[in-house]
Amino acid sequence: MRPQPYPLIGCAQEEFDNGKYEAAKNLCLLHLKDNPRDPYAHDLLARCYFMLDKIEMSLDEHKLAVKLGPDDHLVYFNFAVTFSKLKRYNQSIKYYRRSLELEPGDYTAHVYLAQDLRDTGQISEALEEFNWVIERCPKCETAYIGLIDLVYALGDQEGAFTLFTEYAETLLGAKYRRDAGNFLRRALEKRASIEGQFKSGELSEYIFNTVEAKLKSLEEEKDLTQETEALMAELEPEIREPLCKYVGRCETRYDLDVDKEFQLER
Repeated sequence: MRPQPYPLIGCAQEEFDNGKYEAAKNLCLLHLKDNPRDPYAHDLLARCYFMLDKIEMSLDEHKLAVKLGPDDHLVYFNFAVTFSKLKRYNQSIKYYRRSLELEPGDYTAHVYLAQDLRDTGQISEALEEFNWVIERCPKCETAYIGLIDLVYALGDQEGAFTLFTEYAETLLGAKYRRDAGNFLRRALEKRASIEGQFKSGELSEYIFNTVEAKLKSLEEEKDLTQETEALMAELEPEIREPLCKYVGRCETRYDLDVDKEFQLER
């Protein structure tokens, strides 16, 4: 979040972050009465209008923000996000690229650009953007998930497993097994669903067995310290139970709070 030179806009941003879009909108409008050429206020107002489902008003405010703040990468980025949500990808790609011209190191803009390039069939450019982020930010889960989904969709299962292994091995300590399992499960489920090669029960069984086998292989290869091994052993029941529940192989009762905390993303 950019620093706010005006108290009203700082308060409006706080209201927006808390989901109070009407209140944030009103504060922006109040501020703009005395500061009509503030690009940051128009940018925030545009996002408020979008969240309030006033799309045309949102686009008008975004245009004003870009006009008044042509050197601020965030006004271009936020305009691009709005276009992306509207599935107007030609415009979103254009504004993500303009944002990156002003701030080339913005990882989030690179990931969002990659996603829109992927969704418009510009595969080689999408791969380039995902890889750019991963090379510089090896723990960026969003980039890895986007890349592995894309590689699976292209039919390169071995390449996807290689990417999965690289990502899983960057995870540390208690996060390792749970996050790695989540990551592989999502990739396998997407791939299998695309191909339509499994009945529902067979897919669950396949995912469970493949996740378990791959994680066991990775753990055997990884030189874990005694402290990490002890921690993973302690976490094992909490991690295994939600996965068993997901695939319908539950044989024990569950602590609902634990299950909720470690519930796999669907």
